[in-house]
Order: sequence, then C-alpha cells, then structure tokens
Amino acid sequence: MYIILYYVCAIMFVISFVLGIYASIKVNSNFNKFSSFKPETGLSTQEATQKMLVSAGLSNIQVGEISGKLTDNYNPKTKTISLSASTRESASLAGFAVIAHEIGHAIQDNTGYAPLKIRNKIVPLVNIGTVLFYPLFLVGLFLLCVASLINVGFILIWVAVILYFLSTLFYLVTLPVERDASRRALALLQESGVCNEDEIYPAKQVLKAAELTYVAALLTSVTYFLRFLLYVLAATGKRKK
Repeated sequence: MYIILYYVCAIMFVISFVLGIYASIKVNSNFNKFSSFKPETGLSTQEATQKMLVSAGLSNIQVGEISGKLTDNYNPKTKTISLSASTRESASLAGFAVIAHEIGHAIQDNTGYAPLKIRNKIVPLVNIGTVLFYPLFLVGLFLLCVASLINVGFILIWVAVILYFLSTLFYLVTLPVERDASRRALALLQESGVCNEDEIYPAKQVLKAAELTYVAALLTSVTYFLRFLLYVLAATGKRKK
C-alpha cells in the first residue's frame, strides 16, 4: 500500500515540477508578449494606477518600488503596493493587469476578505515552520537510530510534518485569494476606464498565466507533505511490528 502511494507522490512531483516550469515560462512570455499592447487611453503607469485606486476608493494606499521583474506585491501591514521595474516601465495592458491585481489585494484587505485574513494570520506560523521543519525532521531521523530515544525521534518527526503542513495550508488558502484578486482586477480595469472591453483579453491572459504558478506551488507543497507523511506512517507501522 505504501509503495503505491509513494509512486503516486512521485508522479505528483513530476507533474508539479513540469507545471511549475511551464507556468514560469508562460507568465514571462505572456507579459513580454502583451507588454507591446498599449491601451487606447495612452495612460502612463502612474496615471493608470491612480485612476484604479480612485475607482476602488482606496485613498490610503501608498505606491512604492521594488527591484526585480514581476516581483510586485501588496503589503497589508503598511498598506503599500510595490511595483517592480518591469511593471513600472511597461505602461501596457500587461503591466496594468499586474497593477490591478495588486490593487485587487488592497480591495480584499479593505473589505475584510476572509481568505486573505486567514492567510495573513498564518504567515507568522508558516515562517516558523519553514525555519524549524528540516532541523526537527533531521534530528528526529537521527534519534530513531538511538534505541533509548526512538520515542523522542518520532515525536520530533511528527511535529516537523505538522509544521510543514502549515506551508501547504498557506498555499491552499493563497489560491482562492489570488483568483479573487485577478477577478477584481479585470473588473477594475474596465470600471476605472483604464481598459475597454476589447482590451481586456491581454490582461486576462497575463493573470491566467500567473494563476498557474500558484496551482503549481500548491501541488508541489501537497506532494512533499504527503511524501513526508507517508514516510512517518511507514516508519510507525514498522515500529509497531
């Protein structure tokens, strides 16, 4: 039974790995492709950002800068949207889609969107789990080899697996949060007058590709969690025998 489940995990890992590479390529190719598509309004990045913030009724949001390409993000603690150089310099339908997506997160924060609140609350726990998982897991494995400390080893390994599950839970909550932000973004682009109905297609393709990266991340996290869980269950089964 465990062997079959391990093969299932192996297949899931291959799928998530391929999907992750495909999603990354798709995001960059779609962004580059549609970066040449300029809206009829001829708005600059700054003008488009302000129009969308005003349309969304977000007067308390600051707009900053961040290095890198497509590293754009919204920080709910500081109420700041940070735009990467690739987005700021684009002034295109692709760039505006990315900005609208981050404003979508700001709207979620402003309206108390439940999944976003849940994600924000578990972030500190996820950070702790990320730091402690591997040390606890490795120490637990080592203690399994010490007859007098086997019980302690099993406890540490179970704690490590539970901590890893927090990151899986994070990705599970993140997916609906990102989908909802993209839905809000597409509506905002038209409601604000930044894009018309005929121009929404490029924005939709950029956001769709970005969504794939979150699907791949979730699948990868689930795969690793199941792999670690199966290892512990198999070890526990052997111990009982």
